[in-house]
Amino acid sequence: MTTVSFATDRTEPGTRISANPTAANPEGKVGPNAVTQIAAALREFGGDGLARQVFAAAGLEEALTSPPARMVDQSAAARLHDVLRMTLPPQLARRIALDAGRRTADYLLANRIPRPAQWVMKVLPPDWPRRSCSGRWRRMPGPMPGPGRSV
Repeated sequence: MTTVSFATDRTEPGTRISANPTAANPEGKVGPNAVTQIAAALREFGGDGLARQVFAAAGLEEALTSPPARMVDQSAAARLHDVLRMTLPPQLARRIALDAGRRTADYLLANRIPRPAQWVMKVLPPDWPRRSCSGRWRRMPGPMPGPGRSV
């Protein structure tokens, strides 16, 4: 298990905080993977202790014992991601975020993207799925990106 000291004030160049009224729409919803996959990645890289530390700092302790199964408030997910970036060493925070993103992608491919669409995505140029889907995702309600701004 990795022990991490929390920084009290980490303001790195290029770091933007999204858990504020202008960046995260508090009425917006995102899929539970925004929380559950961060928990899984934290446990993978630092054990239950690190997961408890980060979730407690974000005020989301309950999400570790009772993981959300439905859409969650975007502001809570943004707060969790902000705490991750602002309290852990940058390289560790980046590794955890990337791992959580891969876990989310694996979940979406296995459960939300039809097999024929997956096949098409594999045979087209690598950036085609991102370019073709990002506009559609912005218009969709549900577990895709919420109505707040991406940071």
